[in-house]
Amino acid sequence: MILRIQDEAFRLVFEHGFAGTTVEQIAEAADVSPSTVYRTFGTKEGVFLWDELEVPTLESLEQELAHHTPAEAVVAIVEQIGSVEFHLPVEEMRRRARFLYTEPALRCALGEAFAGFERTVTEMLSRRGTVTPAEARILAVSGIAAMGEALEGWALSGSDMDLADATQAAVASLRSVLRG
Repeated sequence: MILRIQDEAFRLVFEHGFAGTTVEQIAEAADVSPSTVYRTFGTKEGVFLWDELEVPTLESLEQELAHHTPAEAVVAIVEQIGSVEFHLPVEEMRRRARFLYTEPALRCALGEAFAGFERTVTEMLSRRGTVTPAEARILAVSGIAAMGEALEGWALSGSDMDLADATQAAVASLRSVLRG
């Protein structure tokens, strides 16, 4: 149901624009009630920002933290972005990502979503007790910045750059920064 709602939302905004698409239209197209959309996503922006990979990424981070230092775990998670399997063709996912980065209301909401993800990752890193809360936050921010760099670079690239290449470049930068 979640993917159906999001798929219909993107179809509608590509036809009518962000401002020209309502939650009611999204709900009707997905054959659900507007209250279901709001309960599931919170806001219209939330429909577009919902990320099918967020929960698996957090689960992978927990697994990585069981075997690696927090810094190594963060790098490993960023590396995994390059090998994600989307539920739609890559070009459609790039089109959607490009929309998130270029639609002003969504770009602003994306920043807020990254901040929420940062808090979650910081908490996960802090629970281990091997880094201070400040170090945990700096690692979380660095990792999320690397993820954002990879995704934005891939989404906005005028070339056929694939996500794996964008991710490897971001990981190389992240490693360089972490080494000092």
